[in-house]
Amino acid sequence: MTEVTLSKKIELLPENIIDQIKAGEVIERPSTLLKELLENSLDAHSKNIDIEIINNGLDLIRVKDDGHGIQSDSLELAFCRHATSKIERFDDLYQLHSYGFRGEALASMASVAKITCLSKVSKRDAFKIFIEGGLTHPPIPTDSFSGASGTEIFVKDLFYNTPARMKFVQSQQTEKNHLKKILRSFLLAWPKVNFTIKFNEDKKKEFKSATALSRIEQVFGSSNQVIKKTEVYDDIQLEVFFTKTAPKSSLLKVHGIFVNNRLITNIRLHKVITNTLSSFWSETSGHYAIFIQVAPHHLDVNVHPNKTVVKFFDSNKVFGLLSGTLKRFLRERKE
Repeated sequence: MTEVTLSKKIELLPENIIDQIKAGEVIERPSTLLKELLENSLDAHSKNIDIEIINNGLDLIRVKDDGHGIQSDSLELAFCRHATSKIERFDDLYQLHSYGFRGEALASMASVAKITCLSKVSKRDAFKIFIEGGLTHPPIPTDSFSGASGTEIFVKDLFYNTPARMKFVQSQQTEKNHLKKILRSFLLAWPKVNFTIKFNEDKKKEFKSATALSRIEQVFGSSNQVIKKTEVYDDIQLEVFFTKTAPKSSLLKVHGIFVNNRLITNIRLHKVITNTLSSFWSETSGHYAIFIQVAPHHLDVNVHPNKTVVKFFDSNKVFGLLSGTLKRFLRERKE
């Protein structure tokens, strides 16, 4: 006879478990954490961003910027769930001009890491806040922040209190490749911003403000001739940069699709460029970077927790514009 088990009583989850579940959705690995921090710096209109990574982000990710900073009375609130300055009503989700808007990233980091954040608003004192596993210590004044304004955030011991998450962290080289992909994407999307990057024990690298083409040549590699094609149709602006050749290893290829400067994943757009340029490329595809600018109200970025998937309200127009631009290049080249 089969034993009948009575169902357990339904109860609300404790807040700390809710926070850790949310963190698993937003902070999948060190590279997604780095992405969120860099987006915050750029939303703060930073012109100089300094990055330090130790043990591929598991021991430390430090990001310092010269943006407008966080006021002392908002510093503690910034690490609360669903606290944001980007939206006030639902309709604002379709008028976004910033990366962040949900108010989930900092709270997610704070629940699975040890965080120290220093911030200063111009002509005001700097303040420091410390959070460990979601436990927040009140902000205190500090004189250790250098600069007129900005924010410096240290994220240490990622997933120290959620060992189950560590099972999904892959090899050191794999995590390093993911981090490098994120860094490349911001270098490509923001050529006017100065970046300095210290990666593990590697020598610090500097990427000074440059033209879009110069920065792309720097990221693609100076040995590659970069071809640029632009097109505008209705309210869609398209820029495509690509090379004839690239290393055969997929880890060394640079493939980036950007919508309103946001790195996205879109298999259909990737297939459009790889299939259309197959006759131009040799055995393997070259580097490419696609930049698409559309009106925010023609785009839905609130599709995925990491905001790497977007929905075009007129997708056929976007795909057709990219395909037509590349086919025109091939015809001109043949003629």
